[in-house]
Amino acid sequence: MDPGKARDIVEEMIGERHVGDFQELSQEDAAFLLQALAIERTGQDLPPEDVEASLLASIVKKRIDVLQLPVKYTTLGLLSIGCFAKNPGKAIVVLIDFLEKFENETITAEKLCTLYPWGFYNERSFTDYVDNFIRAGKARWAKIY
Repeated sequence: MDPGKARDIVEEMIGERHVGDFQELSQEDAAFLLQALAIERTGQDLPPEDVEASLLASIVKKRIDVLQLPVKYTTLGLLSIGCFAKNPGKAIVVLIDFLEKFENETITAEKLCTLYPWGFYNERSFTDYVDNFIRAGKARWAKIY
């Protein structure tokens, strides 16, 4: 999916947003995503045990497995969630966003970059999004929040 389409998807979900409404990735997160994308392009992945090293990846994995959500994941995809979300609540919002647009697909670093081409929501946008979209029940997958 091209970045223009990803922006259209995000705008459709949460209304008009501007690049300033998103938090830029840190250098470390950008470097991790570049490495993850390069590894994914070779068709490889990290061992599943590596998920346990990340609290956020473990939380999302557990939510997917326990609720039997219609999504698959790669180890790199789960670990990449931490590049965008910095706490468990935000990690679950990443999962909700992913399910809204990629239901029955696999969480990968590439799809997360497509979903958040400018980075994750800044604090103001995140609060607005959760209050007015997720908690308001406008997201199909809001019940997992």
